[in-house]
Formats: sequence, structure tokens, C-alpha cells
Amino acid sequence: MLAEAETAAIAEAEKRAVVIVGSHRWHPGVIGIAAGRLKDRLMKPTIVLGGVSEHEPAKGSGRSTPGVNLGAAVAAAKAEGLLINGGGHAAAAGLTVEWDKVDALKDFLSEKLEPELAAAAGEARALSVDAIGAIGAMDLSLIDAVERIGPYGQGHPEAVFVLPDVRVSYSKLVKDEHVRFTLEDARGARIGGIAFRAMKSAIGEALMKREGVFHAAVRLKKNEWKGNTNAEIEIVDLAAVS
Repeated sequence: MLAEAETAAIAEAEKRAVVIVGSHRWHPGVIGIAAGRLKDRLMKPTIVLGGVSEHEPAKGSGRSTPGVNLGAAVAAAKAEGLLINGGGHAAAAGLTVEWDKVDALKDFLSEKLEPELAAAAGEARALSVDAIGAIGAMDLSLIDAVERIGPYGQGHPEAVFVLPDVRVSYSKLVKDEHVRFTLEDARGARIGGIAFRAMKSAIGEALMKREGVFHAAVRLKKNEWKGNTNAEIEIVDLAAVS
């Protein structure tokens, strides 16, 4: 579902300020997760629609970028008669809409939120991080400590760490779209990870080239395989060191 939504969302993002994608085949229980991931990648407010059949109204879940009040815009769309139901707050919204009104909803929300998105462009692209650390500190004990301050969700995102001055010492394409990689620092410490669906992005290209030095923004994950557990990372962003 996420792969389908991502392909459609990239095309939508080129045309509108607000990205809305959907299919009656997408389960409503996971549309919020997909909306959050697409919003993070596209840096635009994103709504993902799902449903149980093409003959029943779509359920939608939306996530917004900083400075763009998606909940207020969804409420305005309801007042205009475009929605059966809808509301939320600045960062997230939910809605119910007839499939034949989705195009009108796209136009309405994009026109309404385009000025906010333009004004908040710098804020939306700013990445908040929680700490800077060495690769050697990214271990299972740190993961356990981070897990204890969970659970995470809207308003309480997972911790993001910066690994400064690292190189890509290994990378491999997995199933034509994911990249498994290893980062290494000047002391020779290494940590591995996988970047899902990265080959459609500049991050994937940078990982595969293995050139230059980067500051890497990452989240920590546990990798459990064949009875072994070790720490690995998920790439949030890469910044080339000039």
C-alpha cells in the first residue's frame, strides 16, 4: 500500500500544495501511518484515503507540516459541503468523503493552504534533532533507554540522533528499491541499517555512490535475526559536509 501511495503522492506533489491520494483497497487502519511517512518525505500536508469498497465513502487521515493548519482547512471543507464529516487540529486531521468529491477536495484544500505552505516553507524543511552522538554510542542499551520514554506518536515523535562526519563504507540494493548500508566514522566504528524505498530519493543515490562525508540524522532500531539482536539505524536525512 505504501509503495502505491508513494508513487501517486510524488505525482500529486508536483501539481498541488496539498497531497491527497487514495484507494478503496487501502485499509483505513493504516492510512494514518502512510500519511505521516509521505508527509515527512514530501514536506507537504498529506491525506491518505482508504475504504472497504468503491461504493462506500472514503475514510481519510491527514498529517501536516509545521505552520500549516490542516485541521482548520478540513473543517472549512466540511462547511463548504465537500465532506460528510471532518476535523482535527493543526498537525493532523480525519475526514469522511464521497469518492466523487475527492478532486474538488484536492482543489479546495490546495488553494486554501498554499499561502500557509509558502509562508512556512523554511520551517517545514527544518529538522528537529534530539542529540548528537558517536556511532559507538548507538547500542542496545541506548535503544532500551529510548524505548522507556515511549510510546511515541503524534506530538511525541521518536528520538532523532545526529552522527557527525560519517562515510558510507558499504551499500547494497535490496529488491530494487531498498538500500542496506553501513556508516563508518573516523575512529573506524561502524553501524548498519536499511533505508526503505530509498532508491526513489536523493538519500538512496548518496548511499549507493559511497562518496564524501555526511552528517546523518538517524533513528535507532533493534534488528533481530536468527536469535541475534543488534542495534541498527534508520536514515532520516543526510547532509553533505562541505
